[in-house]
Amino acid sequence: MRRLYNKLGLSRNTVLSPNGWTPTGVGTAQIPLGDYKSADNGNWDPPETDYGVYRLWDGITSTKGANARNADKAWVEFDFGEKKTITKARVFGDNNGNNYVGTWTLQYWNGTSYVDKFTDENCQAARWFEKNVNEKTSKIKVLFTKAKNATGIEVMELELYSDEGWDSIFPGN
Repeated sequence: MRRLYNKLGLSRNTVLSPNGWTPTGVGTAQIPLGDYKSADNGNWDPPETDYGVYRLWDGITSTKGANARNADKAWVEFDFGEKKTITKARVFGDNNGNNYVGTWTLQYWNGTSYVDKFTDENCQAARWFEKNVNEKTSKIKVLFTKAKNATGIEVMELELYSDEGWDSIFPGN
């Protein structure tokens, strides 16, 4: 499987078929989260530590994740600038070391305040956890809570998906 990006920054997982590369999951595109991060609560490690919040969307689940050391909770917000339909969210959890995540909560902006789509869903394992969202919104906030015996939070990866086009600052698009 390989990931392709079109000129709008839409990514698609593809598989090699007899007729060449064909998309899987047509109609759902991964959102380039680094382009839309607008805020966080400041509990994440600074970028120079190599464990900053940007690790949530670096595409790597096997090594360093985003850390909020000695924090009980940490959140990150994405502002899309206009309403888009967010179809699903995925998080790759962690259950290893001193810092690991226990639960995640997703909120969407209704125009005046954040509304819970789901709350305190388990993500305490080194694997993907996926939830359907299906909300048209201009902002998403994802909150993470540390696991019971952890000293802080580490989350390996976060992905949001949409069935609408996205502008991107990726080189070559």
